[in-house]
Amino acid sequence: MSDDFYQRSAETVIRMLKKRGMPVFLARSTGGVFDPVTGKTTPGVTEKLETHGVLTSFTKTTETELGGNIIAGDMLLVLTAEVEPLPTDQLLVNGEPWQIVHILPVNPAGTPICYKVQVRK
Repeated sequence: MSDDFYQRSAETVIRMLKKRGMPVFLARSTGGVFDPVTGKTTPGVTEKLETHGVLTSFTKTTETELGGNIIAGDMLLVLTAEVEPLPTDQLLVNGEPWQIVHILPVNPAGTPICYKVQVRK
């Protein structure tokens, strides 16, 4: 399959999740440098990145894909490839904070289509 096919697939996922999903915000902190002379850390900058996704429960397939380390209350968040989530990001879904437990990129042939993210309150 060509990269064009996967790029169109990613665009389709974005279109569908924007239409049927919900906005998801990722708070990403960057910076924060420790100064050994003063012994203080300068505060970093927090970016608020917007993407779209669907919060759902796990199926046997997704549970296996994520290694089976699912506990009661964990949910599966399927995100567009607009923004790559990082394990250190803080999520805001439906106005509620969630913690990222595991990220599984769906990227055939190196083209990100979406991200399956195990989240926990």
